[in-house]
Formats: sequence, C-alpha cells, structure tokens
Amino acid sequence: MAKGELAFDTDQIHDVQAVGFAIKGKVGQVVEVDVPWPRNFGAGGDVRVALPEGVSTAPAHPEDHPSEMTFCRPVDGGASCPWGQYGTTLVVRIDKRVDGARGTVSAPSDPAVDPHQENNSAPVTVEYTD
Repeated sequence: MAKGELAFDTDQIHDVQAVGFAIKGKVGQVVEVDVPWPRNFGAGGDVRVALPEGVSTAPAHPEDHPSEMTFCRPVDGGASCPWGQYGTTLVVRIDKRVDGARGTVSAPSDPAVDPHQENNSAPVTVEYTD
C-alpha cells in the first residue's frame, strides 16, 4: 500500500503537425478522401476539417465498405474525423468550382507540451478534374 510521486522537467516537446491534403474530382461528384493523420497526434482526439468553399459533406455509407473503415462526421462547415486503425475517410460533394478555394485540417494539442501551435493546421485544397 505504498504510494510515490515523481516530478521532473524535460526539454522534450510533443510537436503535433497537421498534414494537408487535396480533394480531387469533378463538379457534382461525390468523392471519398483519406484524411492524413497528423504527425505525433496519437489516437486521443478528433481532427477537424474546415471545407473549402464550394465543397460540402456528403453522407457516408459504411455498409458499402469494409467494417474496419472509419468515417468523418459532418459538423458545421466541415467535419470531425476520429482516428481509425486503417485511416479515416471524408466523404464530400464538390458542389461548384471555386478557383483558389482553401480549407484547413487542424489537430488540437496542449500548448504546454506543444509550443509550435502554428503547424497544427494545414491547407485543404481542391483539384478539379473536369
């Protein structure tokens, strides 16, 4: 029934780094996109995606995919993407062409252990294949 405690300081940081990605397809097309998992993020939270203008979330149909797949959930203006053992899939519809439209993918982290908060977000772009 002993109890102990250990406190220490370290100069190690846990630098979470978001990884950007591109949504590729034609206007009017529903596409599935693999959301890259942030570096050093672990499995403790959701990645947030703010969609580029002209793109909206579309319904995912998990019953049409292997049971191991994990899908993002729609939230206002984008999606919340949980960690999945085999990746996370975002299902979107390219509603209209908006040249130069950009969104973001963000991974939250504790500023006390991740002083480099500026790389916790990365761009989400659209590549039109018309």
